[in-house]
Amino acid sequence: MVDPREHTIEMSDAGHLPLLIASRDGEPKLYKAVVGSLPLGIAEPRTQCTVRLRPGDTVIGFSDGLVETRQRDFEAGLRTLVECVRGFSGPLDTLLDHVVLQLLDGQAHDDVTVLAVRLS
Repeated sequence: MVDPREHTIEMSDAGHLPLLIASRDGEPKLYKAVVGSLPLGIAEPRTQCTVRLRPGDTVIGFSDGLVETRQRDFEAGLRTLVECVRGFSGPLDTLLDHVVLQLLDGQAHDDVTVLAVRLS
């Protein structure tokens, strides 16, 4: 949950992919709420963490279809995503277009979801 007034994001994990947070200076970092959590539906205690954001930071959520393809494994896709976002300072719609173009090169083999929020 993103709280724009407090400039925080509350994260929990149920086997989800990490979030990518690009700082206002363009340096991206992957954030995982909990390392090694099990998928939703498998009983285990759930925890959450809080990440403090600064004005201008961009939070990007995405599905595995963006980073994992038949030609690229998951870890390589995450590295490609981080490099794709590094230093990018344009508008959100341009950023999302850039991410999808760079990572998929017009070839989606799975569902692809990308969501971005930038704090002002």
